Amino acid sequence: MNILVRSVKENSLALLSDEYISPLLLNTLMREEIPVLVRGKRLREELERYCSGLKILNKAEAMDIISKENNRLLINSEDFLSCMIDNAPDHSKAERLRVLADKGQFRELERDAYPDYFFMETEIDRLKDVRAKLLPGRSYIIKPSSSLKGIGAGVRMLSSSSYLDQMAESLIHDKTSIDRGRLLIEEYIKGEEFACDAYIGPGGEPVVLGIYAHPLKDAEDFRDIVYYTSAGIMKKMLPRITDFLRRLSKRMELQGVPLHAEFRLRGNRLMPIEVDPLRFGSFSLSDLTFFAFGLNPYKHYYNSLKPEWDRVIQRSGEEIFFRVLARTPNESIGKIPDHEEFADTLQDLVGYCKLDTERYPAFSIAFGRTTDVESVQKFLDLDFKRYLS
Repeated sequence: MNILVRSVKENSLALLSDEYISPLLLNTLMREEIPVLVRGKRLREELERYCSGLKILNKAEAMDIISKENNRLLINSEDFLSCMIDNAPDHSKAERLRVLADKGQFRELERDAYPDYFFMETEIDRLKDVRAKLLPGRSYIIKPSSSLKGIGAGVRMLSSSSYLDQMAESLIHDKTSIDRGRLLIEEYIKGEEFACDAYIGPGGEPVVLGIYAHPLKDAEDFRDIVYYTSAGIMKKMLPRITDFLRRLSKRMELQGVPLHAEFRLRGNRLMPIEVDPLRFGSFSLSDLTFFAFGLNPYKHYYNSLKPEWDRVIQRSGEEIFFRVLARTPNESIGKIPDHEEFADTLQDLVGYCKLDTERYPAFSIAFGRTTDVESVQKFLDLDFKRYLS
């Protein structure tokens, strides 16, 4: 076992950019002696100053690990994704990663499994011409096919084709969230939304590291404000999500690859939204597994460990553990948050991270626990600007 772990670690690497980095991830990288490649002078200086135990590689050293077979890579930002794909150890693996990273190609991959699900791709300047293909009375999601800017970037709800012209004009001028002009139009999936972090283990067997419910205010809410998990959610969703990932793994041969996946549960049918390779959930979402169940998802991934979910679920109570991202609008950049007042809104706080509003689009990440799911959903209606001055 020690030989296996040592071999895995020799081929392990974390790629860190100026996106938010979980303190749990940083502590794990130092404790497990996982080397890192850092993008950005400011971040490198910060890590050298505050994380002296971190082994920072130069680009040549990192590329040597990236080009190896059976490596263990984890990125904290999709800025690294194209680099990982372009330098995958073999062409076929690069193509498989490219398919997952592209939302349109992923829908094509899943077409046979969901033959009744409508989607199509078009160019931005031809969006107005697709009206005849949209069925009246149905709602659609329109989003960039290959945007790598995170949850909600460029996503629009189209509830009536009569608004198509207005939406086309809006998207054409939204240069911040459009990539190469390709748009994916897909049927809006009604149902509960869930997210999952996992990796594909030996033999292609998926290893789930956390499942989180993602409540939303309404059909046009695409924010990543609130996620929560519990033993009940794990028991309900683990078999469904594992079956989906097992089927995906069989088709894609993604051994050793970490994944962040999003789903909707429509009735009793699990519908994938997207599967993002080589990363886990952003803004410390994966840390929910640690707070709720005492499991470190980063340690499990890098050491090729599998949680004993049956035992974990059995010993866990009925508490709900949740993460709140205190999102702020652009005009709030640089304003000073009242952390004490905001923290008081969480009755049982288990973790709190202060964020620099000049650097991130939020002022804090808060973790709490409760037995009342409605107390979690209240944050969807909270105006976070009230805590800024």
